[in-house]
Amino acid sequence: MTELLPARVRVPCSTSNLGSGYDTIGLALDRYLEAAFEPDGSGELTVE
Repeated sequence: MTELLPARVRVPCSTSNLGSGYDTIGLALDRYLEAAFEPDGSGELTVE
């Protein structure tokens, strides 16, 4: 089994379906979703 290492992810938020540009026009926002993952040795994944 591969050893799991801590990881941190940061992704930008976006929006779509703006006005008459349905499914073709999007907008990047100056906000981010951040998540950190740290293995505890149990082999289970818990999301809080």
